[in-house]
Amino acid sequence: MRRTSPALLWSAALALASACFTDPGVLETSGSTSTTSTTTTTTTTADESTSTTSSAVCGDGQVEDPEECDDGDANADDATCTSQCTLSRCGDGVVLAGAEDCDDGNDIDDDDCPNDCLLSQCGDGLQQPLEECDNGPENAPTAACTDACKLAVCGDGLVFAGVEECDDGNQSDGDACTNLCTAAVCGDGVIHLGVEACDDGNAVDDDGCSNACQLVTCGDGMLQEGEECDDGNDVNTDDCTTLCKAPVCGDGFVQDGELCDDGNGSPKDTASCDVDCTLPLCGDGYVNVAAGEECEIEYMVPGGFCNPNTCKMFCSLNRGDCDDDPLNGCEASFASETTCGGCAIVCDPDQQCVKPQNSSFYKCL
Repeated sequence: MRRTSPALLWSAALALASACFTDPGVLETSGSTSTTSTTTTTTTTADESTSTTSSAVCGDGQVEDPEECDDGDANADDATCTSQCTLSRCGDGVVLAGAEDCDDGNDIDDDDCPNDCLLSQCGDGLQQPLEECDNGPENAPTAACTDACKLAVCGDGLVFAGVEECDDGNQSDGDACTNLCTAAVCGDGVIHLGVEACDDGNAVDDDGCSNACQLVTCGDGMLQEGEECDDGNDVNTDDCTTLCKAPVCGDGFVQDGELCDDGNGSPKDTASCDVDCTLPLCGDGYVNVAAGEECEIEYMVPGGFCNPNTCKMFCSLNRGDCDDDPLNGCEASFASETTCGGCAIVCDPDQQCVKPQNSSFYKCL
């Protein structure tokens, strides 16, 4: 009997073991080498052996591992799928057209390109070097930070709500809005042109500028220095005249109890009014020389008498009105051929000794 070689027995055992793990009649071994884009596979059968190589090509329109995307000819550095077949993202250093304004590839949020890859603009809440402030959605024309990213200041033409009463954006301090952005009012110390005559900024009513911001004048109803009264009206027959004086006889205004007032300002007779603001009347007991009276019946005329109907004085014999003042009566006469009127009076060369009409004695006229 022939003995089987041990080597042949070992080979048969290996073949039997391999058949348990592969298709019948097939013996397969494989080896794999991988790079970024290439995979190689080798297959061996009992009858033949083949070798296949598969490569991921960026730009062929097919997404293959390790590609994130592949839009074929549409791949570009500024496209959704880059020329490296990676998805564009903010921070990759490549600007995605239509989606990103910038991409500086860093995570610094307050530089020229924020972390959202959108160029900084007023209202985004990020204060940039040229912005005074930026409170994002809280920016407003009436807020502390305006919609132009400027700090609200008096004079910028925008009314800062709760802080400014007005803001007309000019430097005119005499209009309706002062340079402090407060509404012009009497007492603020600033003259509102066309409205106020003065404004001394105080509450003193008799200092030359009233609390109504008007210059003090007679008739404004406020008693000022130099005024006796001020009732604020233009009535001259009440307790205060339009001259801001208490009514008196002689002020030119006929008050209650007065029959006339010649306005001469002092106790003085006139032809139309006695000194006591009564009408001159012969027989009233008062001699108004300016009205042509020489005497009154109630008065005894020294050296003469008074006609009660005409209030004219008549001198007795050897007496006359030598001092030309009927109130003194008739003086003693020192008559001579060179005297006039029975008195020792010599007329001037340019005068004549005549007896005036309605007079009882001669005068040098």
